Amino acid sequence: MSAIAAENVSAGYGRKLVLEHVSLQARVGEAVLLLGPNGAGKSTLLRVISGMLTPLAGRVFISNNDVTTWATRRRIEAGLGSLLQGGRVFPNLTVEENLAFAAEVAPARKGTSTPNDQIMEIADLSRKRKTRAGLLSGGERQLLALAMVLEQRPSILVLDEPTAGLAAHLRRGVVGALIELRRRHGSTMLIVEQDMEAGFELSDRVVLLRNGKVVDTGPVQRFRSETALRSAFFGPAEDARAEHQQTGGG
Repeated sequence: MSAIAAENVSAGYGRKLVLEHVSLQARVGEAVLLLGPNGAGKSTLLRVISGMLTPLAGRVFISNNDVTTWATRRRIEAGLGSLLQGGRVFPNLTVEENLAFAAEVAPARKGTSTPNDQIMEIADLSRKRKTRAGLLSGGERQLLALAMVLEQRPSILVLDEPTAGLAAHLRRGVVGALIELRRRHGSTMLIVEQDMEAGFELSDRVVLLRNGKVVDTGPVQRFRSETALRSAFFGPAEDARAEHQQTGGG
């Protein structure tokens, strides 16, 4: 059973088409890494799935429900949690108030356990519950934004660069917390991540986008080598050209 699915999705901004007939799915409990060069459409696809961008064509499904016309809040109530680029928080509210606001968005799941304690401890945010979010460092705000998403108790997570801007020890903490979340709760994840090692560690499968289209998919292990990554980002023709140059071809 698929937890998230996109079916022939096309989307863009104004007259610029970014995604063209994109189809993919993440099965229940699976973590899928969206891989591809800048401008491939990865973040745009996550915005469509989260409800922040209306597709020009195609459909989006959450737990086999067609949610294409659903508002973002209704998708959250259906179990979707989205961390989009930049990790949005309310700067004039305290850490505690930000978390309380996030919890109110999904009242139907208030009785379930809160899975974000580990995230709060990574940057010692538990000791800063009375601090206004605007006074936090960039890394602390990123972690607060992730904690706010987890406060909604989602069963499905859409994560756009969850470790962006974090120091190495904080990145390791976030990756460990998300792995533990999957282990304990069987969460489904669709991930965009610039830190390749973090993305590979979190994921089971890769979906490769290039020029707004899905061009390949397969297990994480197939994409780990330098040659595979170069081919993924630049295409087989560019990969062959680079290899030709390295061997001294004219």
